[in-house]
Amino acid sequence: MTAVAPEHRGGGGPVPRQRRPPPPAPESRGRTEVGDRAATVIALAAAREVPGVRQVHEGGLPWTRASRVTVRGARAEIELSVTVGYPAPLRDVARRLREHVTRRVAEQAGLRVTRLDIGLDVSLDTALADRATDRATGRAIGGAADQDATRPAGQHAGRGVEGGRP
Repeated sequence: MTAVAPEHRGGGGPVPRQRRPPPPAPESRGRTEVGDRAATVIALAAAREVPGVRQVHEGGLPWTRASRVTVRGARAEIELSVTVGYPAPLRDVARRLREHVTRRVAEQAGLRVTRLDIGLDVSLDTALADRATDRATGRAIGGAADQDATRPAGQHAGRGVEGGRP
C-alpha cells in the first residue's frame, strides 16, 4: 500500500507513486546470439594479447590461412593463423594461445570453444635477420671496416683503416 502525506489527503493533491511491474523472466525477454564475425573479433583480439605473438592474420594471404570462428549455438570452432617471433618456444606460445583465447571467448561471448586449430608462422626479428645474413656472407657487422663491393680487394672506404687513404 502506498502512503500519502497527511496534508494532501484532500482532493486535488499529488498522485501516489505507482509501483512498476516486475521485469519479465530472463527466458521470456529474448535471446542474445553472438555471430561468427563478433566471435572472430574477440578471438583475434585475445590472440594478440598473448606474449610472443607478432601478428594475427585476419584475412587469408596467398601463403597463409585466414583466422575465423564458426558459431553453432553456444559452441565455437576457431581457426587461428598467427606469426610468432623467433626464438619464441612454439609449444609454449601455442599452449598460451589455447588457454587465453578459450577463456576470453567464454568470458566475453559466452561461447564454449569445442575446437581451436592454430597455424603458426615464424618471423625473424629484423635485427636478427640482418645478423644472420651478415654471418652467412662473411661480412663484418656495422662500422667503418665494412668492405665496399665496388672497390677491389685491399682498398677500403674510410679513414684509419689499414691500407686506406685519408
